[in-house]
Amino acid sequence: MIKQFDWDSLSVDLIPQAVLKYPPAYFEKRLGFTFKDIVDGLGDFRGVLLSLDELTFALKRYRGHKEGTTTLYLSRDFTDVESITQAIGIIVKGLGLNVNDIVWQRKDTPDA
Repeated sequence: MIKQFDWDSLSVDLIPQAVLKYPPAYFEKRLGFTFKDIVDGLGDFRGVLLSLDELTFALKRYRGHKEGTTTLYLSRDFTDVESITQAIGIIVKGLGLNVNDIVWQRKDTPDA
């Protein structure tokens, strides 16, 4: 089961690891998540902090990013492409999505 947390509880750096083909509104309506408007060093975004079992992750959409998408962020602790891909798969399944709902993921451009 996916649990939502307050942004103030975030204690790790998050790195973008996948782009999903749905906007934040999709996750709000379908899964009941509450996205928050936040400003950080990179700009304004709508985001939600979540966990699935032991995986902490965030869904974010920065202003100016491609419409109709949401980016999945994982902890900086994930360093190799295989573990990143595995975590993305677990999260996507937990969100009720499938591999066809991923627009991009780290394994597509591992050096980026």
